[in-house]
Amino acid sequence: GLLVSPLCFGATRTNEISLISYAISKGINFIDTGRAYSNGNNEILVGKAVSGIRKNILIQSKLKLDQNELPSGGKGRKGAEEIRNNLNKKLEASRKALDTDYIDVLLYHNASDEKLLFHPEVMKFFDDMKRSGVIRAHGYSTHNDCMDLIDRNNKDLFYDVIMVPFNYKGSLVHSITGEFSEWDHNRLISALTEAGNKGIGVIAMKTC
Repeated sequence: GLLVSPLCFGATRTNEISLISYAISKGINFIDTGRAYSNGNNEILVGKAVSGIRKNILIQSKLKLDQNELPSGGKGRKGAEEIRNNLNKKLEASRKALDTDYIDVLLYHNASDEKLLFHPEVMKFFDDMKRSGVIRAHGYSTHNDCMDLIDRNNKDLFYDVIMVPFNYKGSLVHSITGEFSEWDHNRLISALTEAGNKGIGVIAMKTC
């Protein structure tokens, strides 16, 4: 039920509020940020940019779990507690930085581990936050050839949104790390088509 402009604004590398404001003035209503960008300062920037017009703008942010935050490896009650505590702490930090009571779309950032992305405690966190209205939709982003994650979600139909690289070359060179990655583009199109047909929102990144 979330309607976004076809072209959205990735604020990751932006440090000018005026640029975000200009994008909004041209009809863009969807701003993407993340907890990890500029040590949380990017969320603060986005929050300032939408101050006073928050209800007209959809904000997507992201969070993830680092291995050093999961000494129990997600196993047992201790692992579940580590997952729950860390995700809750990061979500509250995002809401504070964005100066908002809710986040429209919350993604698990740069997912690669299927067991962690579909861990019962991770899924429960996203489900609980959605039911409580703290977030309106949930999903994940992934950067490399992680078709299995898309296939799994097409089967389970849990996450509302998936964000993936998509461009005519079927590959990318990361502009900061220089890391090269590529994917089976025909398979990706097939998986995304299935996702769309099942009502899953698809966001294309790295389009250039």
